[in-house]
Amino acid sequence: MDVNKTSSTDSLEKLYAEIAQKTAAAITAEGRPLSGNNGLSIQRSLPQLPRYQPPPPPSPPMERYMVCRMFFPTSGHMGYDTIKLSGELPPIEIVREMILYETYLRLSDSIQKIMDEYHTDECAVTYIHNLIQQHVVEYFGYRDVNALRTALYRFPDDPIVQAAFYVKYNKISQGVVQQGQCTRDVNFWPTINNIGWFNNLTSISSKCRANERACSLTCAEWYTSYCNYIAEAHSQDEWPVGQTISCVDQPKTFEQRLENARRFKKDFNFEMPMFVDDINNTFLNTYGSWPFRFFVIYEGKLILKAEPDKETFTYDMNEIDKWITNFYQSHT
Repeated sequence: MDVNKTSSTDSLEKLYAEIAQKTAAAITAEGRPLSGNNGLSIQRSLPQLPRYQPPPPPSPPMERYMVCRMFFPTSGHMGYDTIKLSGELPPIEIVREMILYETYLRLSDSIQKIMDEYHTDECAVTYIHNLIQQHVVEYFGYRDVNALRTALYRFPDDPIVQAAFYVKYNKISQGVVQQGQCTRDVNFWPTINNIGWFNNLTSISSKCRANERACSLTCAEWYTSYCNYIAEAHSQDEWPVGQTISCVDQPKTFEQRLENARRFKKDFNFEMPMFVDDINNTFLNTYGSWPFRFFVIYEGKLILKAEPDKETFTYDMNEIDKWITNFYQSHT
């Protein structure tokens, strides 16, 4: 028996049991929701949370030393647009109440504090939301969490469904440029010096071609990495997940977005060159980069448009690094 693995599993189980307990207490403290539909009959007491406890979200293997994980599988990336199915189909009146109650809980101070407490653990934040959704469906007499999660597919034009913050502010997109296609020119700005044009992504591939011709360069020197700051995924005024992560509002002007990027570089000593998308989200919409994504451009083509794992919602940075190394070796 692997003692270290068993010990790690036990610790993880204790962690999620602790999270479930704190989430249950926070939900109870918030009390019952007010009905948005006059005369709708709902349960008069909160059920124990949850009667059917959802499993913890899958975690990436421990041996992977560096991963980037999304909180929710609603990224607009390949495979996440599959229609969710459920054998339980509550009427629109109940679905509306579910959404209003879920929104009330997710935005409550007590839940936001719990998410902030575990903000360094993306799986924990996801688990808190899973617990809330499971509680909501049980509160209205259902069991399958997809009774709630199918709302957008069943009632796409309903105003209450559309007003849910995770629908209203969801910028999921695959973009218009796909892997293997030629890049499209977009304008974005550097975070250093004064505002000025940094003309399109093809300049990055030009640097790659220049480095490629210098045979003495190592793989790490062969390519240049850039970061482009786009629309916030979890701003405090749109889709908050605790005050540490959601520490700024969604910028309404380009100057605000530029200032956020500059402050981030300074506060976190971020050394990679950073650029800023325009306030119309041209880069985001062209390349489908929200909430975040990794790209490799070579000779004017988008040769890699990374996709996260469909089970863990993570990008394995080791795999991306291996892909770049293998590509370099095959082209020298």
